[in-house]
Order: sequence, then structure tokens, then C-alpha cells
Amino acid sequence: NPQPDDDGNVAVRVFKPTSFDDVCAVIDFLLLGKPAIVNVEAVKEQTIQRVMDILSGACYALHGTMSEISHNIYLISPSTQMI
Repeated sequence: NPQPDDDGNVAVRVFKPTSFDDVCAVIDFLLLGKPAIVNVEAVKEQTIQRVMDILSGACYALHGTMSEISHNIYLISPSTQMI
């Protein structure tokens, strides 16, 4: 669920993709300059690597960071100074 910040804007959102196709929503959210928590526990084992590869590429393109919070749960933050 989205968590509003002091201005009522969404500060962070939790995504639980179940397939490779669900990753676009995460990237669209990152393009807004907002961090996302991505839980890939529901993704099939053979698809997790593809999901993480595309998220890593998006993170790199946005000059962001990716941190593993726990097994199969990641915090992805775009750069605060997006061009």
C-alpha cells in the first residue's frame, strides 16, 4: 500500500510482481522519482533473474541504488537528482 508523505504525496510503494510483465509498473513509479520496495517472492524461480536484471538496468539508467532488504525483497531508489 502507498504511504503518503507530509504533503500527501506517495513516498514509497510496495510492489509484489507475479510475472515479468508486472515490472513495468515498478519502472513507471521509479520514473516519478519515487522509491519502491519490490517483493519478488511470488515470482517463479526461473523468472526472478529476468525481473532483477530489468530492475537493475532501470536503476542504473536512473542513476539510482538497489539494496536487498531481506531475501527476495529489495529497495530501489532513483537518483534524487534525475536529469
